[in-house]
Amino acid sequence: MIRYVYTSEGITPEQLQEFFEGWPDPPSPETHLRLLTNSDEVVLAVDDDSGAVVGFITAISDRVLSAYIPFLEVLPEYRGRGIGGNSCAGCLTSSATCIWLICCVTQS
Repeated sequence: MIRYVYTSEGITPEQLQEFFEGWPDPPSPETHLRLLTNSDEVVLAVDDDSGAVVGFITAISDRVLSAYIPFLEVLPEYRGRGIGGNSCAGCLTSSATCIWLICCVTQS
């Protein structure tokens, strides 16, 4: 079962493995945790069976009118289960007063 959490509190670098697919020099799990902790909004998808974070979304916001989503990723073996969409919905709901800028990049 996938559980969604809205904070990085209690998350460890060991739970943040295999992200930043395709990056030539991906950030370490420790840097990834700092990125999550310093984001204005975060939604993490956690696999209750393994305890691993399997998807995440972050947002940077002025908390007045605008917000930007710089990161959204779901691990390959968890794709196609609605985790990305659920994470987006959770992030958008948590800051409903903002206008969101969402940039989509797909891999071919």
